[in-house]
Amino acid sequence: MVNILLVDNYLSIGLLYREVLQDQGHRVFVALSGKQACLLAQQERIDLVIVDDKLPDSKAEDVLRILKGFQPHIRSILSFSSTIRTTLNAHLWDGIISKTHDFRVLESEVEKLCHQPSSAVSPLVAENEEEEIAPR
Repeated sequence: MVNILLVDNYLSIGLLYREVLQDQGHRVFVALSGKQACLLAQQERIDLVIVDDKLPDSKAEDVLRILKGFQPHIRSILSFSSTIRTTLNAHLWDGIISKTHDFRVLESEVEKLCHQPSSAVSPLVAENEEEEIAPR
């Protein structure tokens, strides 16, 4: 199980993404703004954040920088609509997805990042993997 924070100003999208990711066995939090995301990250351990490119109160990149300031291990996915109006700094993100009704793209990118070997992977992910492997 991975703790995922969804940051999207459209509640309906956040709820749909949450349902899809919870069905995969993840614990999912939804924030409707950058400010809410930062407050949640101060209270909960977050392993992966999915940030919308059009937040009402801040830029996605700024939210990511603040969240990584709290929890440097956080992996990140930028979620964008087909009408990008901002310059995309792809090097800041571990993954980039386009908003679509095909949730397989979301599921695939999340699973890839959750299982990709990296020194940045949260200790929580490593603990869960060790628990599954260790004899009981």
